[in-house]
Amino acid sequence: PAGTSVKNIVHWSQEVKRDVFQMFDYEDPQKNIDHYKRPTPPPYDLSKIQLPNSTVFFAGGWDVLADPTDVNHLILLMQEATKNDPKKFPFTYKVNPYDHLDFILATNAFDYVYDPILKILAGGSPGEE
Repeated sequence: PAGTSVKNIVHWSQEVKRDVFQMFDYEDPQKNIDHYKRPTPPPYDLSKIQLPNSTVFFAGGWDVLADPTDVNHLILLMQEATKNDPKKFPFTYKVNPYDHLDFILATNAFDYVYDPILKILAGGSPGEE
């Protein structure tokens, strides 16, 4: 796993405590104005995200870092953002018994993760034989 910064952890904790998905809060209206031209941080505008065709969200059902409720919320937002372009509508592939690190460390990751990814890259869908 890659490292992170203190600012990233603080930002994550702000989002958890406040139940919002917004830019970093500098906890000082003037610093927020300096960065965002407003006293509070703006929410992320997910409708501006340009998904490529065939986007797939892999999600674990027992993931405590990427909580399934949060992942489902993100997926709904991305589906809403792409509703006018069916080619870009994201597909969700859930591995219910997986936690965050299982995607790279599980002994059956080839069957549940890598093989489906290879099928997607070859132009199919994860469930195809």
